[in-house]
Amino acid sequence: MAGSPGPIQSDGHHEKKNLDKAIVSDATATATCTDEESGTPPTPSQSALQRWNESKENMFRFFCTLYCFIRMGMTDGAIGALLPYIETHYSISYTLVSLVFFVPFIGYLLAALSNHRIHHHFGQRGIAILAPLCRLASFIPLAFHPPYPAVPIILLLSGYGNGLEDSAWNAWIGNMQRANELLGFLHGAYGLGATIGPLAATAMRRTTRLALTNPITWTIAIFLLAYVGAEVSLGGWITTFMLRARSAPPFLAGLTATLFWLGLTLGRVVLGFVTGRMGEKPAITLYLLLCVAFELGYWLVPHFAAAAVFVTSLGFFLGPLFPAAIVAAAKLLPSELHVSAIGFAAAFGGGGAAVFPFAVGAIAQKKGVEVLQPVVLGVLVFILGVWVMLPGGFRKGGLERARERGEGVGGDWVRAWREMKSLGGLSGK
Repeated sequence: MAGSPGPIQSDGHHEKKNLDKAIVSDATATATCTDEESGTPPTPSQSALQRWNESKENMFRFFCTLYCFIRMGMTDGAIGALLPYIETHYSISYTLVSLVFFVPFIGYLLAALSNHRIHHHFGQRGIAILAPLCRLASFIPLAFHPPYPAVPIILLLSGYGNGLEDSAWNAWIGNMQRANELLGFLHGAYGLGATIGPLAATAMRRTTRLALTNPITWTIAIFLLAYVGAEVSLGGWITTFMLRARSAPPFLAGLTATLFWLGLTLGRVVLGFVTGRMGEKPAITLYLLLCVAFELGYWLVPHFAAAAVFVTSLGFFLGPLFPAAIVAAAKLLPSELHVSAIGFAAAFGGGGAAVFPFAVGAIAQKKGVEVLQPVVLGVLVFILGVWVMLPGGFRKGGLERARERGEGVGGDWVRAWREMKSLGGLSGK
């Protein structure tokens, strides 16, 4: 009799466990149903991750998100290209016109603060309706050229709509199978839009046609395309390379990417003072030679400490390349072509953020992630070759003198060839 309470307690314990399981199961089913009704995909713990092409509906939604990001990029890219014309039309200062950059960020911030509440009440379908309505409420009044005090307020709505879609579609695609590749396409779509936007905004202007017929414009554009491609390829794939090719621990692999971007940031700040003193062409030539050396070291020396030094140094000397290329274009091109040519070159270069990382990923799928280093090395050598095609020699002030003399692309090579021929003729005598 003394032992009889034991089994009774055990049965009660099992009944309690079974009741708990039933409650948890019912709660899970309810949560899944709620997610489906609100348009939110179930979490990976509740079901298998979605595939972008598992149904026609999912494929349509995925391509709609690409379209949304193309349009976001077009908006952001077009604002910069239209800035001089906005300033002229409204006769306002640089400070006031710069509000068109600042105010959309406020809209993004407001979207970040309210996105959870909107998503909870209306689901992804609600965001897909509300965000375009915000942009329509912004773009339609802007088409009628309202007074400038109203422009920043109107742009606030556009920024709010972009912020809603940005977070919602990143979260949706980030919870899919092959999320890294799909997010690459998503943000590549933004880069494509940023490429198209300035062209669409200035397509009707004669200066754009003149800029596109100038070889210097295309030289700078190709330089920036390859540079941005190398920068984003390194920053995007470096963690994967360290994990799989160098067998680094996850923390150290992530730290390598952090060091690269830290070096890039410091380089843009610090070397900006050096580049102006040396002159853009000789300074960037030196920086690129150092980048080639550091990239070789990073590729050939398989130690983490060495990799950290090489990657940080590589980012440091890559940092000033983009701003220096813009300054070089401004010094070599006539002032009336500055807006169109520089806008086109910068937008064209932005396409490198989509093309090159995708190409690296496609090659890595077949050959392994080890291809990252030779590809980046080849791109750096190509960039160096494109850069030295610019006229002006390798002395400070050379770009300004080249513009005064009307020198074209490749002028330094032609001059060097003539000098070599003349020296050869003298030695023959």
